[in-house]
Amino acid sequence: MKRTIILCLFFVLSLSAFSQEKVLEMGGIFSQNKSRHKESYAISNTKNNDLVLLAKEGILITATLLDSNYKTKYKLSGKPLPSKYSTIIGYTIKDSIYTIFYKHKESNRKFAVLQFDFDKSIVTSKILDFKLKFERYLTSFVFKNKIHILTGNRNSSIVNIYTFNKEGKEEKNVVSFDQVKFIDKYG
Repeated sequence: MKRTIILCLFFVLSLSAFSQEKVLEMGGIFSQNKSRHKESYAISNTKNNDLVLLAKEGILITATLLDSNYKTKYKLSGKPLPSKYSTIIGYTIKDSIYTIFYKHKESNRKFAVLQFDFDKSIVTSKILDFKLKFERYLTSFVFKNKIHILTGNRNSSIVNIYTFNKEGKEEKNVVSFDQVKFIDKYG
């Protein structure tokens, strides 16, 4: 019985090892310098099946736009945001403009935007004039191609939902949970 289970497990594992297919291999994205900090991120456009590959290395960020057949359409390089803005919280896509939203990795109160315009071949970065005050960052998500940031007011039952448009301007919606009693770890 034990031998049968091991044989079945080996068979399943061998099938899964061969089930992946390499669709793209890109050389030259990162330099051969092993001491530099390197990061990568992929953004998929569900409307036209394009794919953007972001590669950050040192003081340069490169965005490569691939079509649905993984052929390179455009390639842009530019200066990344300051290193403290390293956590990607979401992205929006409008035509050929891909906007990536970042949050400050230490404070969770500061936010920034990195924008790639593939038609105009422009990379722009901007630290948003939006800072959380007396609020706690809860989470963020993308819905209907817009970034939403949820925050909680300290010592209250209010949740704020900030919705950002493609230009990085926010709209605040307040949801009150006064009717709900929240219980913390102290009861």
